[in-house]
Amino acid sequence: EYGRFSLYADNENFVPFNAPAHTPNTDHKFEQYKVVRAPIRFDVIRAGVVIRAHDVHFAVAGHALSVTTRIEVEVRVLNVKLFEFRHNGTEVWADGRLQKFDSETLDDDSKFFVVGRATADGFQMTNRKGVEMAPADIMVASYWTPEIARRTQLIDPQRGRVKEQQPSGKATIKVSVASAT
Repeated sequence: EYGRFSLYADNENFVPFNAPAHTPNTDHKFEQYKVVRAPIRFDVIRAGVVIRAHDVHFAVAGHALSVTTRIEVEVRVLNVKLFEFRHNGTEVWADGRLQKFDSETLDDDSKFFVVGRATADGFQMTNRKGVEMAPADIMVASYWTPEIARRTQLIDPQRGRVKEQQPSGKATIKVSVASAT
């Protein structure tokens, strides 16, 4: 479950979690990325019907991996908008660590933002309610790699807060999914 909707992936190939190691450069600009793989697409399902998609795109610049998540959902009945959810978030990873996370979310009439940066003390996030620190090894709950499902703490990508997660099951499960060709 993701919020009020279920998500189903149509691609079983995930990007490896660790980006190549290099000497950290805090002045590095994460502007020029090249695509490293096809995006992951999740169907957003409500009442058993696909109503929209949730896309995750990947790119690399130098030794940094950029992961961009975009969700756009609008539910209308007789041309009357009943629900709207829009989320754009970008994670930048280097040296196997989250370096930067920025997101903007519209959930009906509520607007949220997150601006996060790696610091010497961990990962600092600014959201509409203030500033919060997370552990240095934190991940965003964007579910683009199986490693996220193994974590007990994640960043809520909408609100920019650390949230607890209890991984269920004791073994790895293999799920067959359709892949676009």
